[in-house]
Amino acid sequence: MMKSKKKEIIGNLVVVVVGLMIIGVMIHKNRRDEQLGKAYMDTFKYKFSGIVEDKVLITGDGGLLYLTNVRGIKENYDPRDSLKYYCCIIKNGKAELIVAGISLYKPGDSIYVNGEENMLYHYRKGKLVQEIKIVMNRFPYLYNKARLLHRIK
Repeated sequence: MMKSKKKEIIGNLVVVVVGLMIIGVMIHKNRRDEQLGKAYMDTFKYKFSGIVEDKVLITGDGGLLYLTNVRGIKENYDPRDSLKYYCCIIKNGKAELIVAGISLYKPGDSIYVNGEENMLYHYRKGKLVQEIKIVMNRFPYLYNKARLLHRIK
């Protein structure tokens, strides 16, 4: 009876230790991902504006905004080959932004992105609808699906 109790205690300790290790790894990964996201946003200094042409819901309330008439940027920006996570693609007067709160946007809305401030300003008929901080989340499902839905080739 004593050996059985001892085995039970050891088994419980093993479960607790393994659980703590898993939690520690998850916390470390989350912190690392936040640091990578911040590092990316610290280098994203583009400023541009465009008109919402279309949108696609991907998950929850996150999705892709398709912009036309993109102005204020003369170069193309397409980090898909070098980055797993990114906030947008800009090419030939069009842009595609990965955003939260996709349900708030409507075709015809105006978007102004200020990468130096990590801010997105959303206007409808000349009135500010919202201003939001651009952040990088590391949600693989969102980015994997976005890669399939990009219209800019």
